[in-house]
Amino acid sequence: MGLPAISPEIALHAVADYKEQVTWQNLDDMLILSRISGAHTVHFSRRSLEGGWADFMAVFQVTAGSVRIADAENDVVIGPGTICFRDFGTDWRYWSGEETAARILIFPKQALSEVSYERLIPFVAVGSSLPEARLLLAQLDVLGETAGTLSCKAAKRARNATLHLIRGILDAELSSEVQSSHTRSRAERYIDRNLRDPALDPNTIAKGLGVSLRTLHRTFAESDESVMAYVRRRRLDHARIEMTTQDSSITITYLAARWQFADAAHFSRAFRQRFGITPTQYRKMDRNIRLRAQGLDAI
Repeated sequence: MGLPAISPEIALHAVADYKEQVTWQNLDDMLILSRISGAHTVHFSRRSLEGGWADFMAVFQVTAGSVRIADAENDVVIGPGTICFRDFGTDWRYWSGEETAARILIFPKQALSEVSYERLIPFVAVGSSLPEARLLLAQLDVLGETAGTLSCKAAKRARNATLHLIRGILDAELSSEVQSSHTRSRAERYIDRNLRDPALDPNTIAKGLGVSLRTLHRTFAESDESVMAYVRRRRLDHARIEMTTQDSSITITYLAARWQFADAAHFSRAFRQRFGITPTQYRKMDRNIRLRAQGLDAI
C-alpha cells in the first residue's frame, strides 16, 4: 500500500539519540506495522494532511511503554491494555515520552464504506478486553504471522474480515454514544418533572431512571456539566419565569424556598452568577419593560 510521504509540514521532534525500528507487511490496501521507537512527538497539522494523510485511518495497539494522542476534543494516554482508532483527517498530535513498542494498522478510510459503515468517529479508545477488541487483536496476531504468505485472493478476504471486525468496534462505540444521549434526555425529563422535590439528588435520579450512579454521572460529564449543576440551572430558569408575575406575594425569599435554595442570599448569588444581575434588579427591569409596553413611564 502506498502511504503519503512524511512531509516537512508534519512536525517531527525527537531526542538527539532517537532510534526507531520498523517492520511492515502489506495486506491488500492495508499496512501492518510493528514499531519500536524512542521518545518523540509528531504533529499532523491541517497543512500536512492536505498531502494525502487525511484519506487514511489507523488502529494503534501499544504493547510496551505509552503514547499520548490529543486533538481539539481528546487527550488520552494509550498504554498496554488499550487500543485506539485514529482518523488522520483532523489536526492532532502524537507523543511518546519513553521507548514504546506498538502495532499499527493503517488503511484507507474509504475501505470502511465497503462494509456499510456510514458514520466515522475521528477518535475512539477502547479496552483490549472488550469482546470486539479481542477478536480484532487475535486477527492481527494471525495476520502478523501469515500476511506475507497469503495469495492475493486470500489477502483480500483477510482484509475484508479485518474491516468487519473494525466496524464491530466502531458500531459498539456508536451504540454506546446513542445510549448515552438517550439516557441524558430521560434524565433531563425526570429532573424537570421533579425540580421542586427537596430530595432530588444524583442517587434519586439514577434510581428513578433505573441506571447506575456511575452511568448518570458519565452521561452528564460528556457535556462538562454535573448532574446537580443542571438541576440548579433549571431551578433558576423556572424561578426567573415566576419572577415575571405581578403577584406581589412572590418574594425572593419565597422563590428561594420554593426552588430548593438554602436561603435568599444563596439564591441571589446563584441567580446573579447565571444571569448577570440580581433577582431584585431583574424584577425591576422586567417591571419597567412591562410599563413601557403599556405606555407608562418607568418608576
